[in-house]
Amino acid sequence: PYTDALLKSVPRLDRDINDLNPIPGLVPSIDRMPAGCRFAERCEYKIDICEQQMPELTPISNAGNHSVRCWVRGVQATSNGETEHE
Repeated sequence: PYTDALLKSVPRLDRDINDLNPIPGLVPSIDRMPAGCRFAERCEYKIDICEQQMPELTPISNAGNHSVRCWVRGVQATSNGETEHE
């Protein structure tokens, strides 16, 4: 979800600069990190556990070069190591 939000905020050449979509909310303070996901307060997919517990880093490809640390995964690994959206 964080990568999705980052990609949505990238400026596009075919749009006016005033059409930027920043990620809403504030980044947590480094000296007061939350118990759960650091992006939870800024995530449109957040569920209760996101604020309570940090998820494990989980590989999402057989090659081992893609991972996700999220309770609400937007992709699922397929048997051949590719990813597909839920």
